[in-house]
Amino acid sequence: MKTEYKYIVFKRVEVDGGRPYWECRNRKPGSLLGLVCWTSCWKEYCYYMESNTVYSKDCLEDIADFIKKL
Repeated sequence: MKTEYKYIVFKRVEVDGGRPYWECRNRKPGSLLGLVCWTSCWKEYCYYMESNTVYSKDCLEDIADFIKKL
């Protein structure tokens, strides 16, 4: 599965006894932008953005593409 895009990358984080989640980071300098986590009330993965983050249309499309592939 594709985890690297032009400006962002996704890194899987394992959780003991729980469902893994994915960190979304910008390529340089690698700051955390948000998390992709399973949301039980919606029964799908959702994106939880960090505060004070700004996204271009292309970044939002990449995040949506990644979630669709999960």
